[in-house]
Amino acid sequence: SSTGALYKTHEVVIRRAARVSNQDFESILSQLGAATVETDSLLSARLGFERLLLPPELTADEAISKLQSLGMVEKAERNYLASIDATPSDPSFSSLWGMQSIQAPAAWDLSTGANVLVAVSDTGVDRTHSDLAANMWQNLAETPGNGVDDDGNGYIDDVHGWNWVSDSPNPADDHGHGTHVSGTIGAVGNNGVGVVGVNWRVQILALKFLAANGYGDIWDGANTVLY
Repeated sequence: SSTGALYKTHEVVIRRAARVSNQDFESILSQLGAATVETDSLLSARLGFERLLLPPELTADEAISKLQSLGMVEKAERNYLASIDATPSDPSFSSLWGMQSIQAPAAWDLSTGANVLVAVSDTGVDRTHSDLAANMWQNLAETPGNGVDDDGNGYIDDVHGWNWVSDSPNPADDHGHGTHVSGTIGAVGNNGVGVVGVNWRVQILALKFLAANGYGDIWDGANTVLY
C-alpha cells in the first residue's frame, strides 16, 4: 500500500451491521464471489468478526468500499501482516546488556519473580530448551493426544498452547524469535546453564501466529490474544 504496510490483498476482516439479515449478506458475498472462512474462530464467537476470502479479481480495498457503501458492515479492514523486527548486525546483540540497563540485579536482590503466567504471541517457543523447559506452561485440563477438547475452549489437545500457522497444538518455534523473547522474559535463573530471564520462576504460554519467515496476519494474532 501507499503507507508501506503489508496486508493480504484478497482478504478482509469484517463485522456485519446488526440490521443485515444472513440472507442479504450471503447474497452480497455471492455477487462479490467472496466466502466466509473460520466461522468457529474465537474472533467470530466472542466478538462477531469474520474473515472473508476474496476472488483474485477483487482487492481488499475494493471489497471494503463495496460492503461499506451497501451498509453491510459495522467494521471492515484489511487483514494486515505483522512481523518480528529484523535481527540487527551488532556483534553484541546476543549479550545481556539489557538486564543491566533495567537494573535487574538490584531487583533480584528483592525478588527473583513469581510463578505468574505470561503468554508469548510470536513465532512459537522451543519448550525443550534447557533454559525454558522448567518454566513452560502446561494445560492440565487437557488430556494429551486423545483428540478431544477436554477443557471446552475450542482447541483440541492444546496441552502446550496453540499454533495458528498450522492450526495445530504444536507451537514449536521454527524461527527462533519467540524462544529468544521467552528467554528474556523467563529463562530459568541460577541453574548454571545459558542465560537468565527477568523472571526466574514463570509459566511461559507459547502462542504461535508468526511463521518461519517472521510474518503472520492480524486475524491470527488477535486470536492469540483472545486465547
